[in-house]
Amino acid sequence: MVSEKEDVDSVTIVDINDDVIHLFQKYILPQFKNAHKIKIIKADAFEYAQTYITPGNYDFVFTDLWHDVSDGIDMYLKMKKFEGKSPKTVFTY
Repeated sequence: MVSEKEDVDSVTIVDINDDVIHLFQKYILPQFKNAHKIKIIKADAFEYAQTYITPGNYDFVFTDLWHDVSDGIDMYLKMKKFEGKSPKTVFTY
């Protein structure tokens, strides 16, 4: 829904699961009037973050990494390390 905001230029979605990407592209993306602002990248989120979360590359990062209660904290702590690479980026989880 953030793509609907006028002051948002682009939204990047990173997911590694082909099924999730396909469902999003087929059923959800067509519902957005600003679908042209949304880019979907098939990649591991941590590998993507390692390369692309750099100063000035993103204003805002929302991380939704969760499989179940057993891995939630580990994934959170792993992604939290990337905050130091881009101190002006707002990170939420």
